[in-house]
Amino acid sequence: MTTPLLTIEDLVVDFGTRRKPFHAVDHVDLTIMPGETLGLVGESGSGKSTIGRAILGLNPASEGRITFDGKDLSHLHAKDRKDIADDLQVVFQDPYSSLNPSLTVGQILSEPLMARQKMPVETARTRIKELLGRVGLPDDAIDRFPSRFSGGQRQRIAIARALALSPKLVICDEPVSALDLSTQAQVLNLLSDLRGSSNLAYLFIAHDLAVVKHLSQRIVVLYRGRIMEEGDADEVYNRPAHPYTRALIAAAPVPNVREQRARRAERMQTVSASSSAILHDGHDGCPFAGRCPLVQPVCRERRPAMTTVTTAANGTPTRVACHAYDPASGHPGI
Repeated sequence: MTTPLLTIEDLVVDFGTRRKPFHAVDHVDLTIMPGETLGLVGESGSGKSTIGRAILGLNPASEGRITFDGKDLSHLHAKDRKDIADDLQVVFQDPYSSLNPSLTVGQILSEPLMARQKMPVETARTRIKELLGRVGLPDDAIDRFPSRFSGGQRQRIAIARALALSPKLVICDEPVSALDLSTQAQVLNLLSDLRGSSNLAYLFIAHDLAVVKHLSQRIVVLYRGRIMEEGDADEVYNRPAHPYTRALIAAAPVPNVREQRARRAERMQTVSASSSAILHDGHDGCPFAGRCPLVQPVCRERRPAMTTVTTAANGTPTRVACHAYDPASGHPGI
């Protein structure tokens, strides 16, 4: 069996004070295999970007372990991260803020090649033109400044920079959320094509489950720093098991009137539950208990275990953190 490229074990990232910490990431486990895209989805504040930043060393881990390509990153110092810089890259949400406006595209993309790989100027320029061609930009883009490009083109430049050092894993943190729908589709197709041609692995972070499903093989759904559901992308999207996953899908508009009406009814169940339930911090029970239409006393008293369920005829398993699927919890079920 192939060894995972990235393994996260029991990860906790705390914010706040030492006397009153807040678990932004609350005991999370996940893996990414070589060449795989794992989608990480959840609403704002769910902790998905914090996980990405913890992998990059931008948010220190309070507990747990992060292993990348056999190296323990959990408490690695910044100077020691140089050894993995080639293999671990990132594409941020706002491409313009991550591109130096005073440098040309050629200068921006040549920096990692010349600094990390000691590549001569002319060799680097040839490599940059090749990269720009791979992401669908013309050769003359090399001598233009970032301000001369559209948002979608800037994101292509950011992707080209991430690919410059031939990484094994690229963390994509909301890479298409600031783009219009047609440009989103172009960038998603580009990322998919690049994965196939370069055997790249992605951690794709987004709040839109439909966008995540388009690119990912597996999806992990987060809420208040905890994993609610994890499984095959098609299964999680088409047959969601956890009430929170269903609420996420119901919140997305669709053009079909009948389907939109059904989604609205599903969403109103969650809204109704949250208006009548007592909200709590979720440390002792399920963090979604205050919004869940299936809530029972056990949901507020005990943290749900990850339970494996099968929702598809082909036997594809999904893991769900919900008492309703755990016969031993005492929950009456769905």
